[in-house]
Amino acid sequence: MLLASVVVGLSAATAAADPNGGFGAAPANPNPNDPATRAYFKAVLAPGQTYTDEVLVTSTSDTALSLLISPVDGLTGQTSGAVYANREAPVKKAGTWVTPSISALSLAPNSQALVPFRVTVPTGARPGDHLAGIAVENANPQKPASGQFAVTEVFRTVIGVEVTVPGAAQAHVHLGKLALKALPGTKVATLTIVLGDNGRKLVKPLLAVSLRGPGSYRRKVNRQLDTILPGDTIHYPLIWPDSLAAGTYHATVRATGGVSAVTVAATLQLGKTLRGATNPNLPTTSHTLRWVILLGVTIGLLALVWLGTWRAKVRRRRRGPPTEAILAPSDGRASRRGRRRDTRRGEPSDEELEPVRWRADASNR
Repeated sequence: MLLASVVVGLSAATAAADPNGGFGAAPANPNPNDPATRAYFKAVLAPGQTYTDEVLVTSTSDTALSLLISPVDGLTGQTSGAVYANREAPVKKAGTWVTPSISALSLAPNSQALVPFRVTVPTGARPGDHLAGIAVENANPQKPASGQFAVTEVFRTVIGVEVTVPGAAQAHVHLGKLALKALPGTKVATLTIVLGDNGRKLVKPLLAVSLRGPGSYRRKVNRQLDTILPGDTIHYPLIWPDSLAAGTYHATVRATGGVSAVTVAATLQLGKTLRGATNPNLPTTSHTLRWVILLGVTIGLLALVWLGTWRAKVRRRRRGPPTEAILAPSDGRASRRGRRRDTRRGEPSDEELEPVRWRADASNR
């Protein structure tokens, strides 16, 4: 089994390092006016033109390293985003345009080296975006100890080489077949969408997905995808957030990002219940039911506020007027003390309270 440590995507980090001290690579001459060139190479070349530059390879290891340098094709990953072919894979696309000056490099401990390379655009190259990569790979993979089950680790870093050939070129998103099924190896619901770029420019589609099903079920999901390379098609697994009961569903997918929006709709059959990704233990909730629950919670909160206000009024009525309770003492001394206390608190003066005190005394009689 092979595990490769790869820098993927045009905006990925520039180095992939062995956690025990390994190596990294980056463009040697980035453009100070274009931050993206610190991560990958960018060139605008007409058919027949040549571009040269250098890769800076850095060792962070305390031992000497033997590295392999090779051109590779840029590809679109299963869930979108730029990835790169393995070194052993035949180079068929823009990788054929890239020629490193060497195919192997011996790097001393904690040192650096420059690897020049050349990009030559064929005379028949089509206008648009083309992606290749320069892979730097450890020639001595770490093998598992004898008698133990482990994974052989092959560490590598890939620096992208994006070449734009001038001319009329646009991104065209296309949509294909839809399917409802479980994510392989799980019981999680996914809507698989076949989509790609049949234009000549890189594209990052935005998907707007609507799904209707049994029990008045309705849900809309938006998903921003990463890069899809020109000419590539993927089967994108959109993991669904809700549980889905068995039955008939109607799906609509709209994709934007290309020169024009495209839409596809389909009626799909789901043979068994699948769980959602975010709340796998909760039953499916329809759009209508969610509004009913929200309305019930709102009414409940309003009822609690009304009940609290009503109870406060009842308590005030039971206590009676606070002024009469203070001004109906058992003797004159208590009454005078009460009046002085009220004055310090900024309450009404003796003259203002005189009519009230008379009514209180009269009621006692």
